[in-house]
Amino acid sequence: MSIWAIIPMKSLQSGKSRLAGALASHERTALSLNMFFSVLNAVIPKFGPKRVIIVSKDHNILRLARSLRLHAVRDKRKGLNHALKQASAYAKVRGATATLLLFGDLPRVSTQEIAKLISVARNRPAIIAAPDRAGTGTNALFVSPPGA
Repeated sequence: MSIWAIIPMKSLQSGKSRLAGALASHERTALSLNMFFSVLNAVIPKFGPKRVIIVSKDHNILRLARSLRLHAVRDKRKGLNHALKQASAYAKVRGATATLLLFGDLPRVSTQEIAKLISVARNRPAIIAAPDRAGTGTNALFVSPPGA
């Protein structure tokens, strides 16, 4: 199974906007970058850089992705769903048989958790969601085949 990771990333200037009352703009940018690198540190050991896609409108994030030898896909429209479809199609054309969506702001994700999530699929068609702690959102989504 050729699994590719897709990491959508908001613009550094608009990230963590709910913290605007507590953190200055440069502090929110630093926090966003710190969490992004935390996710990359969990993802790259599992997938390698050749199977990691960063999708964003932020030119700085895309430039950073390219400097790390990751795939950088510019989000051409507004909206997370379109960005994910675009990145999924990009991965599929390059041989992906499954994708794992992980948001770029998960501070505690680990390579072991990623491996555990993927192992549940057992090389068969599957859609597996990992909810957030509150149970109101999704932190990760495994999709096999891509775009299912």
